[in-house]
Amino acid sequence: MIERLVRDSNLPSRRAREELRRELESHFAEAGDSPEAIGAALARFGSADAVADGFRRAYRRGRVALYVAKVLASIVASTVVALALQLLVTVAAGHGRHALHLAPAHLRISALSLAVVLVAVAAWELGIEPLCGRLERHPPLLLATLTALCPAAYVAHLALNAGSDVGGAFVGAAVTVAIWISTIAILSRLETAYVRFFGRGQ
Repeated sequence: MIERLVRDSNLPSRRAREELRRELESHFAEAGDSPEAIGAALARFGSADAVADGFRRAYRRGRVALYVAKVLASIVASTVVALALQLLVTVAAGHGRHALHLAPAHLRISALSLAVVLVAVAAWELGIEPLCGRLERHPPLLLATLTALCPAAYVAHLALNAGSDVGGAFVGAAVTVAIWISTIAILSRLETAYVRFFGRGQ
């Protein structure tokens, strides 16, 4: 019963779950170890479902705050990586007399990179499986995605006045795929850490 209550309460941290387990063990230990004493303690304790539901309600706000923090951390980390990748490309695109000159469309292209991050995060949190795959683990799918994005990148480059060469479109598509891959990888690792420390459930 103790393990069931700890599991079903969905407390927001490992420490909270351990504290609850110790309190429950102490509560039942004080009642005695005879079947009659344990039965009386269980009767006084009440329904396990009702108690677990009470714990869930009491800690729901903390769990929601942790979940929001996880999502925000995912967005921030993914955005930093995406902008770093995009910066490398736009600096290279601005080469010439000014080696560190940014491409004219840098800000608009960076906005598109941010949009890719937000879409990837939304897909992950909504559980849209086709959009959450680890492309780097499936080379044929990675190549197909890159090929499919090239025409879209070419059109985007034209719309943003960032050039109309096929090479630039390919680089743009490659950066988009790299941003998507890095975002999903970050989300996967943060999700693993979140579940390890706080468990599943909302």
